[in-house]
Amino acid sequence: MKKLLSLALVLVLAFSLVACSKPAENKPADQGTESVPADQADSVQTGEKATMTGDEVVALQADAEQEGKYVIVDVRSAEEYAAGHIKDAKNIPLDDIKNDASVLDADKDKKIVLYCNSGKKSGEAQDALLAAGYTDVVNADGVKNYEYDLVTE
Repeated sequence: MKKLLSLALVLVLAFSLVACSKPAENKPADQGTESVPADQADSVQTGEKATMTGDEVVALQADAEQEGKYVIVDVRSAEEYAAGHIKDAKNIPLDDIKNDASVLDADKDKKIVLYCNSGKKSGEAQDALLAAGYTDVVNADGVKNYEYDLVTE
């Protein structure tokens, strides 16, 4: 009886080791990171979410080849936007995006660069847009985190 129990224990342990060491199916070895397409190399991927520094936003705007390939959206209130915003940014407050993401009126594959004061509201807008099917949405440094040349036009 002792031999039978010992054999059963060895078999259970062997099966456990095999099951635990089985490689994941169809997943890359470095599951914590994702490769970034060349046209998105200026953003940092965090799972499905991407971020962008203020310097990268400025560089994107300065790159003539990128013109028309992105939309910058200020998700702050109309009053905050009027007091100063990034040049060429659209003002679509967070609540409007949360209520109906189609208010953005942009191609779902176009790069959408969101910003606010600190990154919190633009992060919420990013979640809403990703849930609505937008595929290239980045959360940029807020105006309190980066000294953008803000305009009031």
